[in-house]
Amino acid sequence: MKKKGFTLLELIVYLAIAAIITAVAVTSVKSVNNFRIKYTNKICQKEIALFIHRARMYCYARRIDGVINLDVGTNTNRLTFSSNINVIDQFFLKSKKLEYEGGLKKLTITSYGKIPQNGKIKFVDENNKSVRISLHVGSEYVEEEP
Repeated sequence: MKKKGFTLLELIVYLAIAAIITAVAVTSVKSVNNFRIKYTNKICQKEIALFIHRARMYCYARRIDGVINLDVGTNTNRLTFSSNINVIDQFFLKSKKLEYEGGLKKLTITSYGKIPQNGKIKFVDENNKSVRISLHVGSEYVEEEP
């Protein structure tokens, strides 16, 4: 008479193989997610730096003063570039949380395209890691917090 079912050894081998496959899959998903967050942080840094550069070039080309406001709130998470009362451009951070750094709420741009004050713009990613963009008088460069 033939028995139906599995032996204990067969079940142990099956469970070991399933555990190995699950461990590999979970590790892969976590590493892909961490890579995605790191990559989107770099993209966001570059886009903010480009937004500031475009605002500077706009002011320089038209010989007007401008302001970049940091709009931080629950529904608003954006940078707004304006001159006088006209809103010229906006940049929205969708999955990042924009925060003030050192009291910097607005960034002034002169008619020569220069930024007359130092400051930092900070955003927080999905892993609660702070990423800063440093601004220095006359220029800007992107610097990630270690």
